[in-house]
Amino acid sequence: MSLVLALNARGSARVAQANEDSGERALHRARLEHWLSVAGLSDDWEIEKLRWGSDPSPAATGNHQVLRLELRFRREGGEGKEFLHSLESYQATYGDSAPGRVFFQLIHECHAGLREAVVTLRVVQRDYVVFFDPLRGDLSMQPRTDRSYSKEVPLELPKSATAGALQASLGTLANPNRRALSALIDSFLHDYFRSANRQANMAEPRIDPDDVENRDHDHVGYVVSGIRSQVLKDRQNWEKVEISLYVVQAPSGLKLLCHFDGYYAAGRGRHLPEDDAYEDMRKEFQNQLKGFADGFLLQLQKRIEKEPR
Repeated sequence: MSLVLALNARGSARVAQANEDSGERALHRARLEHWLSVAGLSDDWEIEKLRWGSDPSPAATGNHQVLRLELRFRREGGEGKEFLHSLESYQATYGDSAPGRVFFQLIHECHAGLREAVVTLRVVQRDYVVFFDPLRGDLSMQPRTDRSYSKEVPLELPKSATAGALQASLGTLANPNRRALSALIDSFLHDYFRSANRQANMAEPRIDPDDVENRDHDHVGYVVSGIRSQVLKDRQNWEKVEISLYVVQAPSGLKLLCHFDGYYAAGRGRHLPEDDAYEDMRKEFQNQLKGFADGFLLQLQKRIEKEPR
């Protein structure tokens, strides 16, 4: 459920940095720690630091400040073999890469821009830095020892079957106005979930966008809750969907990158469950989540194609 989009990241994270105090950072850290448990990552990973600092990635330019999440791998031995086995096992079980999923959750939780966040994975005597590479127009992961980089390790992100069609669709837009495209996506998303709830005779869904005032139109992110049976159609659970969408300028042209995460919780009546009551969909229902993502993106593609060229 990880695809790719691109715009030009600017200052939303820097604005957030200026306004953020230690209390807010502690709250973000606590939420990320809870998420690691929900996402099946807490047995292997623990948070060491969440802080602002200089960009440790090879894509850094000048004195670029980024939000840095530093995780320590709990297992030892094997000179990193346990780490590689952990990555393979997680992707086989959850249908997504652990490093990529952590990166997107950091952006969502802290409202950071695509190029304003870096995840560092500390494994034995080596660090692995996960970052957005503007030259590739995608996430990258590189090992780092004593502040020097060795051969790049590819970070495999599962691609939805709709990725190519969306890239072609965006590629036909001549010099697209990024603000207008952001507004189009925002309008489509609200219409999509509100329409589904109305058809089910439900109240309006709760749609929480990332900080709109500081949005620089490279990223539109949302948490949608108050919905039922949109992802897991044969169940009557409450559902919560986290959606991050980006437009990025890759060498091959504009690419639409979308990342979906889904959670579910039991509950009757109109009262939404507490946040800590939700369970991760990926382990048991990754095919349903992929199907939902494909359908959502297909409808978004059709909406984009209606725009005048």
